[in-house]
Amino acid sequence: MRKTSTGRRSCTSAGQAVAGSAQDKEADLETLVGLGYGYYYLIFFIATSGGEDNNSSSTTPSSFTSTAQGETPAPAVVPMVITTDDLIDDLRENALKASNTYKEQYVELTGELSNIDSSGKYFSLSKLSDDFSLDSVLCRIDENHLDTVMNFSMGLKVTVTGTITDVGEVLGYTMKVETIK
Repeated sequence: MRKTSTGRRSCTSAGQAVAGSAQDKEADLETLVGLGYGYYYLIFFIATSGGEDNNSSSTTPSSFTSTAQGETPAPAVVPMVITTDDLIDDLRENALKASNTYKEQYVELTGELSNIDSSGKYFSLSKLSDDFSLDSVLCRIDENHLDTVMNFSMGLKVTVTGTITDVGEVLGYTMKVETIK
């Protein structure tokens, strides 16, 4: 028997680790628990990141395009005008087609307010034509929208303009809001 550089005992003839003391077993358990927590936090981080791809270019319009002669107005990008009824019906019909149609699209969306996040990070819009629907569009907002959203009440008809950033058959749509009407 000899001790390895990690402090464990190994058999000199076979080179295999030999069951060590209770301290070795406790250290192994602590390592496994630490790895378990690490994987848990990694999965949690991935799941809550919202599926946004920060490396992709945004289709959100900008008001100016920089050129060699200076700044000139860019052509105005007209948003696709839709309702939450359109989005949710398309998602229920065919999630893949809905994703290909709406993901990364600049839209003007109208729906019924169904939820406001207490931390002010988002609100949800449900179908206009349905009194009870579990499907909704999650509208992520910036700090400059907080005063407007703070004055909302449930059931209010809301129109927002922005880019649909994610489409999924389980979580529905996620939208980055630029303006609220």
